[in-house]
Amino acid sequence: GNVSKSDFLNELKYHEETHQICFCTLKSLLTLENENQDKTLNIIHISEPIVEQLMLDKQIDELAATDLFYNSAIFVQLTSETTKLYELSWQQIYEMLKKELKR
Repeated sequence: GNVSKSDFLNELKYHEETHQICFCTLKSLLTLENENQDKTLNIIHISEPIVEQLMLDKQIDELAATDLFYNSAIFVQLTSETTKLYELSWQQIYEMLKKELKR
């Protein structure tokens, strides 16, 4: 189930016996309830086909494609509230990424 942000942050405080929590994917972050869930879902729906397209176009594996995309300036812009790129289609974002990668 989902956990509220305040409950989650409270659990992060030091306890004698602690557990590590690692959010390694955007999907895992959705377990936290927050006001940006729609934005996060849009970013996931945009990111997945972009990574797949990078794999095809560049003939690279998923790890390399993910690394390339998540370390791009376009991904930073995609996650920004001010740019609102997350409202565009994945194809539009991919065209921007291709231009960035040519530089």
